[in-house]
Amino acid sequence: MRNMFYIFIIGILSGILGTNIYYHRQNRIQHERITELESELTIRQQELKEYNSRFAEITTELENNNKRAEQFVNSMGEQLDRDLATVKDTAGLLRILRTQLQELKNFYSRGNSNIIGSGNANRE
Repeated sequence: MRNMFYIFIIGILSGILGTNIYYHRQNRIQHERITELESELTIRQQELKEYNSRFAEITTELENNNKRAEQFVNSMGEQLDRDLATVKDTAGLLRILRTQLQELKNFYSRGNSNIIGSGNANRE
């Protein structure tokens, strides 16, 4: 019976030892996986910082481009306003010129008919 007791104690201790070895192995596997994940997380965090930095640069560049585009559009608007005023002034001057040309045409057509009529009379 004493042998049975020793066998029973050895069986229990073997079971405990086997269980400890099994859990230790599982913990080691989990610990390795956690270490691997932490390493991967560190890499991803660094990539994220780089992407954020690049995004900030691009955002700043876009804001600067938008400001330059706004200034360009504003200057184009001002130039168009000046050009429109010039076109209106030119149109007004052309109206005056047409009026004067029409008056000259009327004057010369009246004068030419008198000159032609008197010229014919002088020739005869």
